[in-house]
Amino acid sequence: MKIRSAIFATCLILSGCAEKISTTSPATASPEPAKIIPQAETPKAGTAVAENKETPAPVKTGVDMMRPAEKVVIIRNNAETKFPSAAEAVAAAQSGDVIVLGPGLHRGPLALKKSGVTIRGEPGAYVTAYVANWKPEWKKDPNYGKFAYSSPIPFDPQGMAIDGRVMIDADETRGGLLVHEDGIGRNDRTPQQSIFTYISKEKKVLISFAKDVNPAEHRIDACGKEPVISVDGADNCIIEGLIAGGGVTGVRLAGTRGSVVKNCLVFGADQAVLISKGATECKVIGCDVTWNADALSQECDPKTGLVDNDVWNTHKHYGTYDKTGIAVVDSGKDNEIAYNYVYDVWDGIEAGGGGAKDGLVDYYKNKVFKGISEFNHGLKVHHNRIDLTLDDAMSPGGELVDSQWYSNVVSRAKCATRIKTVSMGPFYYYDNYLFKCSDGMRFYKSTPESATVYIYHNVIEYPSAIIYHAMDQVAWNDPELRKLIRPGTPGFHVFNNIFLCEKPFANSSGIKPNFKGDFNLYTSAKEPVFTEAGIDLHSLFNAKPEFIDVAGGNLLLKEGSQGKKAGTDLSKFSVKLPACNGKYFKEDLPDVGLLALDKAKTPRGPVTGLWDIVDRSMKLGERDVAQYQLTPIRWVTGKKIEYVVDNLPEKDKEIALKLTTPLATKYRMTVTSEAGKVLAEKTGSGSKSIEKVRLKIPSDGSKRIFVKIEDPSESQWRVEPQTPGLRVGINLTSLTELNKFDGGRYIFEYDVPAGINSFKVQSENCEVMRPDGKMEKPENGGIVKTNGQAGTYRIYVDFIKKSQISIEGASKYAFFDSKQETVPLKKRWGKQGF
Repeated sequence: MKIRSAIFATCLILSGCAEKISTTSPATASPEPAKIIPQAETPKAGTAVAENKETPAPVKTGVDMMRPAEKVVIIRNNAETKFPSAAEAVAAAQSGDVIVLGPGLHRGPLALKKSGVTIRGEPGAYVTAYVANWKPEWKKDPNYGKFAYSSPIPFDPQGMAIDGRVMIDADETRGGLLVHEDGIGRNDRTPQQSIFTYISKEKKVLISFAKDVNPAEHRIDACGKEPVISVDGADNCIIEGLIAGGGVTGVRLAGTRGSVVKNCLVFGADQAVLISKGATECKVIGCDVTWNADALSQECDPKTGLVDNDVWNTHKHYGTYDKTGIAVVDSGKDNEIAYNYVYDVWDGIEAGGGGAKDGLVDYYKNKVFKGISEFNHGLKVHHNRIDLTLDDAMSPGGELVDSQWYSNVVSRAKCATRIKTVSMGPFYYYDNYLFKCSDGMRFYKSTPESATVYIYHNVIEYPSAIIYHAMDQVAWNDPELRKLIRPGTPGFHVFNNIFLCEKPFANSSGIKPNFKGDFNLYTSAKEPVFTEAGIDLHSLFNAKPEFIDVAGGNLLLKEGSQGKKAGTDLSKFSVKLPACNGKYFKEDLPDVGLLALDKAKTPRGPVTGLWDIVDRSMKLGERDVAQYQLTPIRWVTGKKIEYVVDNLPEKDKEIALKLTTPLATKYRMTVTSEAGKVLAEKTGSGSKSIEKVRLKIPSDGSKRIFVKIEDPSESQWRVEPQTPGLRVGINLTSLTELNKFDGGRYIFEYDVPAGINSFKVQSENCEVMRPDGKMEKPENGGIVKTNGQAGTYRIYVDFIKKSQISIEGASKYAFFDSKQETVPLKKRWGKQGF
């Protein structure tokens, strides 16, 4: 089945360094009441909960990981036995064996089924599940786009890559064939560099590119559904020192106790490491994880183009939903994820368990409300460095009984942490540092009061300190479950944190905050919504905390800073909180913000010593977005839209237009001549996906035709002339919404005949170029005085994503300038120094 699905140790004086998880219904594992589960072991200041990460020995970067490997041996009783392949060695392995893989390419999948087996890679040992015997035969397939190709394939590819970079899977059953021509109907194809779709009836795979690429000149790989490496039904197995890539899952642990993945580099997999059903006391320690995607990333300034949203929407609406660095799904007890470097991925680290869509209400009645936990009990996620994610960097959800996520550092994420649809706690989130992200701390959907969450001693940088997202919904938004759970997060507790913010609270649904919170520090002013809810009665607002060394990653407070001794003693809290037992601070009261746990444990960069080897062949790391430029695409939104097209060809010549909407409804489109004759009609499909209308109308000699769209859902629309020389305008006599996903300004041409003294432009951030070339900003309510100048006025509208405009004057129509402005993409933040 396809799977779609503190700062460090707070001192940080580092010396080295929508329900996205679909789960099965709870099975027959012996349940236990959450309320009697023993308290998790508390980490002590200056100590590590898990084994210390090992510093790998330096490796030679000249190793060619793509050359067929020559060494495969089993070490048994101090004797070595050679094998022709890794798969044969794994099949022959017995308990206690050590399988050693030499540098170079090894073919998987490899499934460890005997307990006590170690599979160890020498530097450069690369295991892949890409199918070796598939030899594509590419042919151009222009029906799907000018840069589209297809080839026969004897299996359903679950993942594909070009020269090692993962291509986007646009699923045929989700309308994926629609995105190959020119994207998802927002920007052009630039963000999605390469896309593939398996066409099942024809048993062929379609691929397409954002530019002219000949696939026959590149290495195109495809994989099936099996993990590259798996442990299933065997205990105490060790996977270490390997490079794994080219599979739906890199490494999967299931039905195993005490197995470990350590010092491995995993790339190019939908889920790099998966800890799943029946995995207990397993560890993922000191690994490098990256996606290596053939797409543009989150690291793009939205002022120059919303490219990450295009990639996000392609996956969410047409593809495989999510891809995860390290995922924990319906696992057993006491698993641990620590000291890993997770970089340039979709989701960073994610946990979910229980609560499948089918049988959800029964699950809550018979498990959740009775405190019976089955999954992910005692999970520890700590000292991980997560940088650059297209979606959530950390996403804990579902059953989180006695789970601890602490001393992690997150930057450049779409959402730094999303605590989502928690069904059971207690869950402890502390000593984490979140900064330079598009979202900070997001609480997602309403949870039962018994789902207790404790958020304390963190530093979170984002304009909104805490975000209520979709809080008017519950898990899967089940209507019966909504009757059982009151809105909000009444079981959440937020204490002793620092929020570097512009406002304390944001809300997408209007549900009033009902978590418990106090003794926090905010750099923003307080808002009445907190006062009314009795939240943060003793917290500091409009504060200016001073940190020891922000650039170097030391986010402890300086002596004399606001926030020193401003926290509350959490050792006296009604619940025993990890890291807060006894006298966990030196002064009379604790500082707000980070604790001083496990100094210098969180990585600053790659940890395995294998990164440079892989980078030589796979070009790991983010693309420099500055080398790309988006084609300006001009969208409008409205229930009633009227376009005008002029500069028509002579009589009987063809007028060709392409109209696109990214979310088709039951719209009605009518094309008429100047005389009012109906030339074409079209009714929308209601598919709620991309829809393209291609009009080919013989010219009747008119100077203009009109395209009217009635769309009750107010979807976005754009018109692209296919006949050279056509000019497209729009009726702006009433306020009209503009939509833009590239960085350039909208440019309209507005024709003013002689004798007109003025016209009015209503729009923010608007400038007007007069016919004589002089620029001015409309004043006095948007009035532009012509001073006798007739001719074409150019109106420039600058905005991000949405704006509104109307024009009152002699003409109803403003025309889109054929040379819309382009802006090179720019980096938003740049790679952080720690």
